[in-house]
Order: sequence, then C-alpha cells, then structure tokens
Amino acid sequence: MSNNYFQIDEMKNSDLPTVGVLAEQLGYRADIADLTRRFYTIMKSQDHKLFVARDGDQQVVGWVHVGKEMSSLLADDRADIGALVVDTQVRSQGI
Repeated sequence: MSNNYFQIDEMKNSDLPTVGVLAEQLGYRADIADLTRRFYTIMKSQDHKLFVARDGDQQVVGWVHVGKEMSSLLADDRADIGALVVDTQVRSQGI
C-alpha cells in the first residue's frame, strides 16, 4: 500500500476473493460460493449497492454494502450500511 490515495469503485465479481479475506479479518466466515451467490442477488437489486476501495496499486483494501432503507413514520428514505470492512493495514487512513 504505497500511499493514502483511495479510489472507490463498484464491486466486481473478480473482487470477491479479496472481499472474503477482508471479511475474515473481522471474524466472518467467507466461503467464496456463498459470497458469489449473495453478490449476484445484491447486484440485481436497485436498492442495494456494493463498493470497494482501492489503493494506489489498485488493490482492494476495503468494501461497503449500502442499502436503501424505506421510509418510516419518523423518517424519510435513507441509506443503511449493511457492512463496512477496511483492511487492518490501512485502517485510520481515510477510507
């Protein structure tokens, strides 16, 4: 990880192996078959998006799942962070 520059991109299927490794840093089991199945389910939804953070070397160093939370009696539509994971090596560096 060469610098503090990070690029945010939509997650791709090819990112899943690294996404799984990052999830395991937090103690979540990340079977690639399960990740792939869930990835394609989420990608079909217009109310959910998956993003990755890439460092200057284009390596995935973090990811986030954002979903639309519908209005309630007390609040309008809003975003819900379903997951947020940052590589232990780059935490607290501005992702």
